[in-house]
Amino acid sequence: MAKSPCNSCGNNKGKRICLLCEGKIICPECCVARRNADCLHCEHYLAAKRMEIDRFRSTGKHSFTANMAFDDPINEILQRLEKTMDLQGAAKELEKYADPSSPHYCFAKGVLCLMRDDADEAILSFLESVDLFPYFVPAWVNLASALMKTAHLPEAYDACQVALNLSTPNNYYHKLAQATLDEMK
Repeated sequence: MAKSPCNSCGNNKGKRICLLCEGKIICPECCVARRNADCLHCEHYLAAKRMEIDRFRSTGKHSFTANMAFDDPINEILQRLEKTMDLQGAAKELEKYADPSSPHYCFAKGVLCLMRDDADEAILSFLESVDLFPYFVPAWVNLASALMKTAHLPEAYDACQVALNLSTPNNYYHKLAQATLDEMK
């Protein structure tokens, strides 16, 4: 069989069928370069995502650059909120760190909404958080809780599964996600 050149770059040997290129054959380098969320049904995309998750679980390394500018003060606000349950005070303090590009800020906003029993708004905040940083396990677990409150059980199950896949079995959030799954059963 004759060598088929890559339909994308034309330089390398084409080895993979690309769904984005309407079934044309491309080389592995072009596959990696073109890969995005539209490749959800591609075996190579799924394999790459599994490898990313395994790498994160074993080393804590990931390919995302998340805005972590105010993580420590936001975490302190959440810790005080857990002790005092002062929703208004926490919301006022959190306003100082309002940054929609921060996954931790979106997470904290979701926690406040969830504590106010505004599960729909909490879901939106947690989704923003995991969209900015998909490896944020606490956001996935809290997203599952908010989804359960709105009776979106299949989505809550999926969020718990993501949290379980991202965390190790001895992790606090892994245990919490497992308990949430057990509660759903």
